[in-house]
Amino acid sequence: MAAGASVSERYQTGLGVQGVFDTAAWYEALRKGIDGPLGDVIDIGCAEGVMCALAVADGAERVVGIDLDPERIATARATVQGATFAVADATTYDGEYWRTVICSQIIHWLGREAAVRWFRKASRNLAVVFRLA
Repeated sequence: MAAGASVSERYQTGLGVQGVFDTAAWYEALRKGIDGPLGDVIDIGCAEGVMCALAVADGAERVVGIDLDPERIATARATVQGATFAVADATTYDGEYWRTVICSQIIHWLGREAAVRWFRKASRNLAVVFRLA
């Protein structure tokens, strides 16, 4: 997907592009529940990386975003500075522990086993976004 994709193609609003969901509002709500520094952050299902950009701007030490969609990851890499992105399946992705794990609109796709694994990888902060439609 190109950086200037249409609203119907763009998931996250931010970085100068209109999307379906107001990612800055989600981030602000998540941040209210986190006291202290973010430390190292992983955003599971990062889409175009807007939440990652917000974490970078908020002083996170290191930010990684993963998503299944290579086009969304390409958009994130092209538009977000200071974060690392990978095309990866969150149900099988494994790695180190993180101070902050963000699961935005993805928890229902992960399934119980993968969700619990991610929850356990958060050494301090677990941020989960649910949208009621």
